[in-house]
Amino acid sequence: MWEDRANAAFRYTGVETARVAIPYPLFTGGTATTSTPTTASGRIGAVVLTTALELDNITYNASIAGSANAVERIALYTMDGGTLLVNVTDAVGANTGERVVAVSPSVLLLPAMYYIFFCLSSGTTSPDVSTWASTASIFLAGASGEPDIEGAIDITGGAAPTTFTVTAITTPGVNATLMSRWDGTG
Repeated sequence: MWEDRANAAFRYTGVETARVAIPYPLFTGGTATTSTPTTASGRIGAVVLTTALELDNITYNASIAGSANAVERIALYTMDGGTLLVNVTDAVGANTGERVVAVSPSVLLLPAMYYIFFCLSSGTTSPDVSTWASTASIFLAGASGEPDIEGAIDITGGAAPTTFTVTAITTPGVNATLMSRWDGTG
């Protein structure tokens, strides 16, 4: 089951992929509104994708406007934090509502757990975005030596890190998993 990506992609060649997916967090909860962190800290959370998807768009909701110069960054990582799969930005500015961000080139995602990351890439004031609701708990972050489910990671200059350590997510997660829709070519 745990093959390298090249072999896994070959295995799925010719297999129908989904047109749309809403990846779910590893915990249950409703929705919340969370301020996008600064350019020095990002929020990250684990989500599960249950079907193969050739990802070409990520949609998220900006619920409260940021400054006119706000740029949101969204990134996806493998479940071990070792590979940055998607790294995109959205010049959201002071806009609110559904935001569709193109992923180019598209990326083949197989059924697995992924980490979704978001931060303020640049700008004065960050927008608030829709996230999965959660409560601070040892189950989400802080279990010694075990992968963390959601929380914060330190960053520099609004950039997504190339990799991150899944056992080093700080601050027990509170509404740190971005609610998103992933669209594919199907």
